[in-house]
Amino acid sequence: MYNGRTITYNDDHVSLSATDKRVTAEYVTSVNDEGTPFEDYWTDEWEKAEATLHKRDGTCYLHVAVKKDVDPSCDEESENGVVL
Repeated sequence: MYNGRTITYNDDHVSLSATDKRVTAEYVTSVNDEGTPFEDYWTDEWEKAEATLHKRDGTCYLHVAVKKDVDPSCDEESENGVVL
């Protein structure tokens, strides 16, 4: 698990804090980002937050949470007044 103190996001790579040094990893995305979450959420509109690193079948995946402030819709009501 990484937070703002242990991860640095850059345009083409990420820097992660490891036990004895920082590790740099380039982003690997599809050739055509059109219509992908990377195109939709990897913009200046969204703030990159915490991340988790997962290893599956010998490949590492970085799952990044993104967030932004939005105005709640007036015509939709939530049960307790909070929108996630």
